Amino acid sequence: MDVLQRKGITLIENALKDFYEFAIRISKEAGKLNHTSFGNPKSIQTKKDDSLVTETDKQSEILVRDRISQTFPDHGILGEEFGVKESDTDYFWCIDPLDGTSNFVRGIPLFAVSIALLYKNEPIVGVVYDPINDYLFSALKGGGAFLNKTPLNRTDRPLQSKLLFAVQSDFKGEIPKHMHQILGKAKIRNVGVASLHICYVAAGWLDCYVDQKSSLWDIAAGSLILTEAGGKISNLSGENFYPLRDDVATYTERKVHCIGAKHDTHQRVMREFFLL
Repeated sequence: MDVLQRKGITLIENALKDFYEFAIRISKEAGKLNHTSFGNPKSIQTKKDDSLVTETDKQSEILVRDRISQTFPDHGILGEEFGVKESDTDYFWCIDPLDGTSNFVRGIPLFAVSIALLYKNEPIVGVVYDPINDYLFSALKGGGAFLNKTPLNRTDRPLQSKLLFAVQSDFKGEIPKHMHQILGKAKIRNVGVASLHICYVAAGWLDCYVDQKSSLWDIAAGSLILTEAGGKISNLSGENFYPLRDDVATYTERKVHCIGAKHDTHQRVMREFFLL
């Protein structure tokens, strides 16, 4: 490898580290705002998809958007409350600065800040911050995944006969066939925060995450954390979820269908519940 190649790799690594540290800083800043407002939700409204939004959701997203635009003005942004800011670059921030609004409104101390940076439709930085428990899940592509400063184990834990799944609970219409299988054979948990569900799988606290109703901003950060912790994120057919087949900007109103688990568990889940 010549000097120019080494210098180029060093510049890329330094830029990635800068993105990572920036994402951690703004996630903690947004988390502090959310924590301070917890217990006193204001201006609660119901959106057209029946989800809730509060003044804190908006304030937190404005804060994160402003920090990104000030620091990386040419980068794109996709967020839950204010949609998409287009970009001519390959960099796109995917943000949900208050994931778990229903919990937040009801006084349940489980919600998170989710911030991801995608490059060419694939996450390269992911941060999910739970301000109540001060849990900082983070990852950078090729650099591993962490809970606070502790590396997350890349190996599957020994599997039990019944897997512990995180799934959404508010199905509309007919329940999909695979969900009948899961409900009959597995144990279920739902904390009401999609980004934390994936991080709990990455940490080994849950075995698998299955979703058909979240948005890209809910899962983008957590999916990198899971893959860097030795897991896999796929569609319901088992195909790799990333790189995205369409541009990030097209995901403003699209719901994502995905399965996340450590590798051996992912194979078992596909075999027992989806490839029927």
